[in-house]
Amino acid sequence: MTLNAEQLAMRKSGITGSEIAAVNGLSPFIGPHEVWGRKLGLIPDPKANKNMERGTFLEPAIRNWMRHRLTIGIEEPQTARHKKHPIVIATDDGRAFPITGGDPFAVVEIKCPGDFTDGWEKPEERADGIPSYVYAQVVWEMAVADLDVAIVGVFQRGDLVTYQIPYNQEMFENMLEQAYILWELVKQRKPPKYDGTERAAAFLKKFYSTDNGEMIDMTGKHGRLMEDTLQEFLQAKQDKKEVTSRLIALGASVQEIISDNMGLETDNFKATWKTTKDRTKIDWQGIVKEIDPDPDPELVYKHTTTKPGHRMFLVKEKKGAKDE
Repeated sequence: MTLNAEQLAMRKSGITGSEIAAVNGLSPFIGPHEVWGRKLGLIPDPKANKNMERGTFLEPAIRNWMRHRLTIGIEEPQTARHKKHPIVIATDDGRAFPITGGDPFAVVEIKCPGDFTDGWEKPEERADGIPSYVYAQVVWEMAVADLDVAIVGVFQRGDLVTYQIPYNQEMFENMLEQAYILWELVKQRKPPKYDGTERAAAFLKKFYSTDNGEMIDMTGKHGRLMEDTLQEFLQAKQDKKEVTSRLIALGASVQEIISDNMGLETDNFKATWKTTKDRTKIDWQGIVKEIDPDPDPELVYKHTTTKPGHRMFLVKEKKGAKDE
């Protein structure tokens, strides 16, 4: 779906249906930190990938297919805001209405996943067999549209399958609470707390990419919890080192048996040690020196780029700490 400038601006002013699952930790794609960063313009919107491209081109056709298959009318997609909660925003894929005319009776959501995986179940086996992140999205959309039903049309294995999902007020209220918490952080420009996920850890590294040169004083009683955390970190680091050494040793013992062969097989396992293709790297600096041993400094400066430094996280025990 292609959104116009007005729709894009509205979606920036609240939490949308495609974001609410991430805000509540239900999305397999992004987390609350990414939503927070995008609202503040600190993180760019995701680049189009093959999955998004597939949905963009197939959505209009599937909408027409649903009209035909279900004998219903479907309005074109629209972006709207909840009547009571301004931060609740949704862009549905249409709203279904009786073919004979009348008011809309259901929200329409269209998906084009690759297969019945990642939470998708066949509708004949489970009527509401959609992933939790899609369920969160359509509940959000139903709340905005003030409708009690969502029809999810899915293009799967060359066919159209549909699910009818009922509205869930309790789920909406729970998600709304988390949405308001995140939106308050957006207004304060304060990032969400670390939630223990690798995605959030990666965000922290990008967001706090440089230091201010100051040290936080956590000595004394108020630093006891941090002491425990740092001690556990060092122990985990040592455990990782031992596991890594064990992996290297086990791998080398197998590689010694394989020697110059491609691999080996047992009754239950197969191990390969294949040679990758050669790669070619051009030494452009060497070529330039061959052409001009003493290049113009301005020319060198013009074609020189600086790679920003990165932060190194190091933890070590202070000298004499164990004796205290």
